[in-house]
Amino acid sequence: MPIRPQPWKVRCPKCGWSKRHHPLSDSLVEGDMPPKQCPKCGHTPLDRVAPNANPLDALLGVFKSK
Repeated sequence: MPIRPQPWKVRCPKCGWSKRHHPLSDSLVEGDMPPKQCPKCGHTPLDRVAPNANPLDALLGVFKSK
């Protein structure tokens, strides 16, 4: 039985770009993976942080889930 993983946030430590990643299944293929390089500045590697690392993200997550 597939178990959907918890979402996480990918963040660039250089420029601050970030994106929430919501995997649909525990079976990931290349197209489901988050980016490995920042699309804004090209920095690599990106940081993986909890999606609700700050209060604003937590609040936005509540609204997006409804």
